[in-house]
Amino acid sequence: MQANIIERDDILMGNNLLVNIICPSMCPLQQCRIPAVTLAFGNYMTGYHQFTKHPLKEANWEIANEEIMRFNPDIEILLTASGSHASGGDIKTRHFSLSNKTTKMTGPSSSTSVSSTSASSTSTSKMTMAISSYRLGNKCNAKNIGNIADILEEIRVRNKSFDHYSILAREQNIKYTWYMIPKTNPAVDVTSYEWSIMYKKGGNTIPIGYKTNIINGCRMEIRFSMSSQLWMYIKPAILESCIIARKTIDLDTIQPMSYVTLGAATSTYL
Repeated sequence: MQANIIERDDILMGNNLLVNIICPSMCPLQQCRIPAVTLAFGNYMTGYHQFTKHPLKEANWEIANEEIMRFNPDIEILLTASGSHASGGDIKTRHFSLSNKTTKMTGPSSSTSVSSTSASSTSTSKMTMAISSYRLGNKCNAKNIGNIADILEEIRVRNKSFDHYSILAREQNIKYTWYMIPKTNPAVDVTSYEWSIMYKKGGNTIPIGYKTNIINGCRMEIRFSMSSQLWMYIKPAILESCIIARKTIDLDTIQPMSYVTLGAATSTYL
């Protein structure tokens, strides 16, 4: 079964059998798929780009995510990280906790439009999302490579602070997709993979990090030269059932408003 996308800000109404998700009524997948929230998502992206052509990413997504979810009165937000770089959860609600991530999709995409009424998963079938996660230098580095059991236990402990990833992915010019992915989903679960030491190419015996096998096109890496940071390389095509909403912004038609101009206009009313 293919996910069907409605034209109004591309609200996901169907499910994709590639990823089987059992979601109770108060989980974020259900709570964020209501029309008020998905409409708020589209409006926020449109409003954001009235002031800039730069993509919405990083800490700005946490701010946006919080504001957008408030359009569902059943979502009671208790705590936010307020731009903190601390590991783990960023938004805590009464019923769920989120870790916010942003990423850019890379790789060839088809000519299929993501804003069409029956958007096809083929538009992302060859694309990849690179998602950064924890820095693990306390457990593994070039001087002390550690062991994978301790590393995975460290990740498990840090993951206790949230239950879903709220990911804003973007394509060129700019096509946003909002994913809500359970941390137990095999694509983002470090325990789903087989881990091994990664060496320099050419038969070198010097360890440079850890890598996993490839499952459904997805894989993970930890590179000592990159602060021993965990990176997840995920195929968005297998996560269609985790989509909350999509929004396309045509940057060619935008003439961003200046904050100076806006300030000058509003100051006459103060």
